[in-house]
Amino acid sequence: MGVAHSETMSTTACRRLAFSRLSTSLGVGAALLATAALLAGCGGHAPSTESGGAAAVVQRSGSSLTPENGFVALPDDGEQPPSQSFTTVDGRAWTFDSVPNGHLTLLYYGYTRCPDVCPTTMADLAATMGSLSRAERARISVVMISTDPKRDTDSQLKSWLGQFDPSFVGISAPIQEVVTSAHRYGVGVEPPKVTKGDYEVSHGAQVVALRPGGHQIGYFQAGTSVQNYVEELPRLLARYGAAAGASSAPNSSATHGQGNDEVNYATGTVGKITVQSAYAATPVRSGSTAMTAAYISIVNNASHAIDLVSASSPAATRVELHTTVSTGAGAASMKPVDKISIPPHGMRTLRPGGDHLMVTGLRQPVPAGGRLPLTLRFAGQAGKVASTLRLDLPVVARAQAGEETR
Repeated sequence: MGVAHSETMSTTACRRLAFSRLSTSLGVGAALLATAALLAGCGGHAPSTESGGAAAVVQRSGSSLTPENGFVALPDDGEQPPSQSFTTVDGRAWTFDSVPNGHLTLLYYGYTRCPDVCPTTMADLAATMGSLSRAERARISVVMISTDPKRDTDSQLKSWLGQFDPSFVGISAPIQEVVTSAHRYGVGVEPPKVTKGDYEVSHGAQVVALRPGGHQIGYFQAGTSVQNYVEELPRLLARYGAAAGASSAPNSSATHGQGNDEVNYATGTVGKITVQSAYAATPVRSGSTAMTAAYISIVNNASHAIDLVSASSPAATRVELHTTVSTGAGAASMKPVDKISIPPHGMRTLRPGGDHLMVTGLRQPVPAGGRLPLTLRFAGQAGKVASTLRLDLPVVARAQAGEETR
């Protein structure tokens, strides 16, 4: 059954908000965007530009007509944040007004089965977090509230967000409470519905920015680039977090862990490629040879596919691109591959039990807490190596790397 993006909006919300809708379909031309904006209005619908329809952007009246770096600033009208109290996929209580002093929350309403806009937005936010400084990351949290809670269970939402950044906060709550809170922030979502055999799910296109206390300071428009996020977020932190308090910071995109053991994962950017959440497991021995596996997430911000074609390390004799193949009866084997492809505006995560980098012939075993130097090489459209990125991967205990459960 196909999934469609709804554009409907309640009459009450229509009276409160002035609308400007635009399609966020990938590859839509400027002429179609202009037509959609002209034809849309209170209670109206922009023409569909993809099978299933276009996502809606809702803009408050009085907002800036000249956004800065994709960010639309809103006047401080003193409106209180939504009163709902939700529970995150990790079982923690969460409220809209819980943004600590000196911090910002980036809030998005989406769903995991969205074919394009939602995963693209999450990939861009993950790449953004990986490009900010550690101090900046520690003061920004990313929260996604599902607009399809019937299918987005806690485990589904947590697993999906984890592909982008394990620090992202997921919330699956009763749909009417989700809709009510979204309308308070001017995000035009409605409960899922079945129309002519299609299960329609609506989602927001904008990323709402919340200052301490949960008040909306504005939103990032659909299609905001990673570069624009990286340029604008420090300015917003400087403005709304100047008096940063000593309150606990949310987990940063580069710091994760289990229990009290935190890991500062490696991140890096070259051209249109961002590598994040990079780490290696503690080495094991096979005869006289020490080996390990490295895992990374690769975000491709280019409009064409990019391939990871090779890797090397001065600490080892060989690094191969591997994938894990099931051999039946619960068994699996690893085999080398020539390349690992990342689709345009997409993301590929190398993880235990799947694609990974096999590092063999370690000259000196690296203990947990140490660093493994690694050089990655990427090829573009012509198939030739176009970009090289060097990282120092933290080495983590195998249980923490997720290998003992495989």
